Amino acid sequence: MRDFGLLYETIADPWFAEEPKRITWFLQLLASVDDAGVVEMSRAKFGSLFKATPDAAFYFLQQLSKRELITLEQHARSTQITICHIDGYDVVTRKQHANSTQTDDNTRNLHATYTQVNDGKSECYDHFARNPHANSTQTEEEQRTENRKETSLSPTPPITKEKIKEKKPLTRSCAPDFVGTALPLPGKDSEKERKAEERRKKAEERKAKEKSLITKAREVFETYYHELYDADYYWQAKDAVAMKRLLQKITFGRTNRAQPLPCEDDDLLKALDIFLRMINKAWLMNNFSVNKIDGQYNEIVSEIKNKNNHVSRIKKSQQTSTAILANQAAGLLNDIAKADELYYRGEQGGSGTS
Repeated sequence: MRDFGLLYETIADPWFAEEPKRITWFLQLLASVDDAGVVEMSRAKFGSLFKATPDAAFYFLQQLSKRELITLEQHARSTQITICHIDGYDVVTRKQHANSTQTDDNTRNLHATYTQVNDGKSECYDHFARNPHANSTQTEEEQRTENRKETSLSPTPPITKEKIKEKKPLTRSCAPDFVGTALPLPGKDSEKERKAEERRKKAEERKAKEKSLITKAREVFETYYHELYDADYYWQAKDAVAMKRLLQKITFGRTNRAQPLPCEDDDLLKALDIFLRMINKAWLMNNFSVNKIDGQYNEIVSEIKNKNNHVSRIKKSQQTSTAILANQAAGLLNDIAKADELYYRGEQGGSGTS
């Protein structure tokens, strides 16, 4: 027969009767220590042991320490608990209370004695004495319900007078979310849903349009690539991303000029085809890909503009030379005409005098 002497004296403390869960927690603590009555864990693990928050578990340990039931030593990342007078507790009860489902005469005697001493508070303890190991036989659903109850009944530090003084009056800024929040009207909800649906549809249309434009641009690129190299281009996902950036750059170039050009899908596709056919960089022609063209866009544009400027200068120079030659020819013809006129005048004058 087991002796509950020290265990009974401990849980007979009215402090345990205030919250019956404290008795369960204390028994769980007894079952977790070694033969020397020592256990070292973090606050989080103590919370898991008691199925409560780490703060509630540590507060419970502090209360046990004040009642000289345990000694509390805090380390950098753990807390060491030593049960005082561990030899006075029933070792079998400590080690098997979490898994055993037996209820013997001593447990009922303990419950009867406790009821006599604490009349009026025995109802809460009655459940514990009759059913001290119910958690091990509950179903999973009942265990979850029990866990929620334990969390709600976890011992929390009492509110002192100083904390009451520190309390601020409830204002709208510090009030809970449900304070001052009116229930949304059905009409407003439907309006919000309608606007959200419109935004979603517009986003889908924009994505579909972009996808359609990139698909057409891919056809333009692959057609020109086949003309150049008589081979099919192996299209990859990164090419689609690069093509999207390339079309954005072409759009930027067409809009940011003295006289902006149209940027509809057909206009961009024509501009892309012309742009590809104007590329004349030797290195780029040997590494012809959408990624390379996108990365060398500014250099390609600069080369095209320089080439156009050079052609313009040549044409202007040719026009200037042609104009000069035309002026020289006109002057020469004019001189010849004057010389002929003088000659004819001289001939006529000589024949008249003779």
